[in-house]
Amino acid sequence: MLRKSSVVFILSVFVLSLIYAVTRYVLLGPIPAEQIPLFIMNKAISLSGIILVVMAFVQKGDRAVKAKLGETGFLFTIVHILISILLINETYFEKFFNAGEYNLKGGLSFLFGATAFALLMLIRRLFASDLYAVFTPKSRFYIKFFMLFFIAAHVAVMGWSGWFKPGDWYGYFPPITLLSFLVATFGMYKVGVRYYQK
Repeated sequence: MLRKSSVVFILSVFVLSLIYAVTRYVLLGPIPAEQIPLFIMNKAISLSGIILVVMAFVQKGDRAVKAKLGETGFLFTIVHILISILLINETYFEKFFNAGEYNLKGGLSFLFGATAFALLMLIRRLFASDLYAVFTPKSRFYIKFFMLFFIAAHVAVMGWSGWFKPGDWYGYFPPITLLSFLVATFGMYKVGVRYYQK
């Protein structure tokens, strides 16, 4: 059972992510409000999932709390994937297509995202079974590190071209892909520091 503090933290992460997404893309940007239930919500869910997974990796202390944060992040990720499947078309992701087919950017982004999710499923499996003890600390480090690396690569391919043009940012709010990249990179750093300090 989740502790009250964990529930408050998870809800806070999601609500703040949603407020940010609505503010940036709808209130300050060109996206119409009717896109909030899926397109905008998907952005908030994606960012929330990354934050929760990273927190599960870097937080010290109660392993049960870490596991619940990770499990909730995993569920957010599944919802993100399901919504993304509904939205993958040239209307929402024109930059991923050429003449109705995936271009290099689209193909790489989805490949990196699928790889990250596969590693996340492996991590979940490790924590949910006796397999955790079978893998060495070095193996667990590499699985976590590369899972975060592929998340960073996934969002970098999606939004890299707009990260260095702050004048084009809606209301000067950084894109959610950039925030996600920074969170994943922070997680890679913390996971690496914790492993090499042992």
